[in-house]
Amino acid sequence: MGDYDRAEEAFHFLEKEKLNSTNQKKLYLEKANYYQIRNDYDNMVNNLSKADTLLTRKDRKGRIYFIVGQVYQKLGSTLRRIISTGKCLATNPDTKSIFTHD
Repeated sequence: MGDYDRAEEAFHFLEKEKLNSTNQKKLYLEKANYYQIRNDYDNMVNNLSKADTLLTRKDRKGRIYFIVGQVYQKLGSTLRRIISTGKCLATNPDTKSIFTHD
């Protein structure tokens, strides 16, 4: 809703808490979304990368890896883009799950 200062306060508070893996994953994904809105792609991809080990197939890992690859391409990191694209393909996603957002 555009209240970025309060969002950052909430992130700082939650980072100090002991979170279970599900909530930690949600925090990383929410922070990634926040940074995407703020056009801060370095921090966006950093948080998506932190969420990586916490993701399940249900989380549509392939889609997240695809997005990370796109951000790396935008940032000019070809090698990291290739690695993320490879991870995306390794999840054996169907095309619809990569390109759509539910």
